[in-house]
Formats: sequence, structure tokens, C-alpha cells
Amino acid sequence: MLTVSEVRATLVAETLCRVLTWKGYDVRREGPLPLFGRGSNGGSDCPPGAAGRMCVHVSAATDGDVRQELRCHLLVDMGLFRYRSCKYRDWHREQRPPNLTDLAERGVSMPDLEIGLLLAGQYRHPRRFHCPDFHSGWSFWDARVTRRRWKGLLRRLEPLPEVRSYTEAEGLLSPDGREVLDAFDRAISSDLNAPAALPVLYRAQRHGRLPCGDRAVLAAVTGVLLPSVTASPEVQG
Repeated sequence: MLTVSEVRATLVAETLCRVLTWKGYDVRREGPLPLFGRGSNGGSDCPPGAAGRMCVHVSAATDGDVRQELRCHLLVDMGLFRYRSCKYRDWHREQRPPNLTDLAERGVSMPDLEIGLLLAGQYRHPRRFHCPDFHSGWSFWDARVTRRRWKGLLRRLEPLPEVRSYTEAEGLLSPDGREVLDAFDRAISSDLNAPAALPVLYRAQRHGRLPCGDRAVLAAVTGVLLPSVTASPEVQG
């Protein structure tokens, strides 16, 4: 069973891939990489020092059969919180980090967990959870409420246009809509700053100040980059 730290690393790496693809890059995810000897990449395409992390390869998008130019690698750490200092019931006695089954038993669904983890800091600097709140599921209560309200707002705008990239979205928006899109893009491009970026899209839907067409386009952007918002709410273990 995956631990919550492993789920968070996979989620952040997948979100990075979606954002970069939406911005016009070609990406490939690798990992989590085995813990090889110090400084070794174990024969993977990732740089030395990537062992034990998720690795995202970013290449410039090209047309036809032209060889893609590798731009950079993005590494995602597996750590989320220091569970050894958590003195809480069976998790403490078993000396192990929490996993998905533990949270499912407390009523936390996978979609709510994903939104909660994305809102818990930038990809290199995740927020450290307080043990009692995390173990009880309280840390994800706001995420649960936000996701369900957001999902209801998106449903009212269906059917949504097909938007696959930043360029497509920008071409369908009014000047006011493009300001919202640009504010979201600046935040999400700054170290995957989801805590600053996601509220931009959420407020655009909730406040209803933009034309319906603009809100529908931004709703489509939400569906492309954050599929958890439209995922079913059932608890998954």
C-alpha cells in the first residue's frame, strides 16, 4: 500500500507533467527511482542525486520527426512530514507512515486527498502537517468542501469547450478572462505554487463576475489540469 508521502510525490509529478504539456512542452515521468549508491542515477536518464525521487524530463516541443531538445529535469522529493515524531495510536506503535487505507477509514477520498495535498505548499516546499489533524482527516476537511463546491460550479457550465493548451484557452477568452488566466499561469509557473494558483480559478467560477463564456473556458482549464475536481467523491482505499 502506498504511503501518503508516495502518493503526494506521484501527484505532484503528474500535475507538473499536465501543466508543462498544457504550456507546450513534451514531458516524461520516471520514478520513484531506487536508492542506488550515492551520486548514482542507476542507469536512468535522470541526473545524479535523483535516487529516491520522482524525475520529470522536460523537452522542447517540436514538429514532425525533429529530435527533441532536452531542457531540464524536475525532481520531486518523497518526504511529506516527519512521522517518527507522531505519537498517535496504531501508526505510532507500528512505526510506519500513514497510507491510503488509514485515511479512507477516516472518510478521506482520493479526490479530496489530492486537492488537499496540492494545496499544501509548492512542489519543493510542502507544508508540514500537524499529526493529530492529519491522522483524524481534519487536514482535508477544507479540501473536501472546496472540491465539492467547485465541482458544482463546473457542472452548471456544461457542456465545456475543448481546451488542450494555454494558447487555445487564451484565444477563447475576453481581455478580462485573459487577465485571470495569466494570473493563474504566473502562480502555477512559480514552483508549482498551487496554494496561490488554484484559488484564482476557483474565485473566477464562484464570484461569477466574468461572462459565462469565459467561465466555461476557465472551467475547461480546471478539468485539464485538475481532474480531481471532477472526479467522483467515493472513498478509495
